[in-house]
Amino acid sequence: MPKTAAIIFGVGPREGVGGELCCRAAREGFHVFVNGRSPEKLAAIVASIVAEGGSAEPLLADVTLESEIIAAMDKVASSGIRWNCHLQCWQQPTRTLSRCVARRV
Repeated sequence: MPKTAAIIFGVGPREGVGGELCCRAAREGFHVFVNGRSPEKLAAIVASIVAEGGSAEPLLADVTLESEIIAAMDKVASSGIRWNCHLQCWQQPTRTLSRCVARRV
């Protein structure tokens, strides 16, 4: 298991920017927490990363809901892996997400 994790919020399809960012982080040796709202899309990205020899897990949460962000960050914290965070969203959810992540740092 990698010693550092990347948490990538706001991920959609594997072919999108967030999906590619997840795969790139995994290739660079990070354990990737892949966040999004669609279990199917997250599963496809995680499977792609694992098939390439990487390490990843889904982090299902809606970034517009503070309670879901907090639960997601608690899951990451309980993993015991040191982490970095990239915010892959550009509109209103960014403020809520930033506030919640800052509380967990």
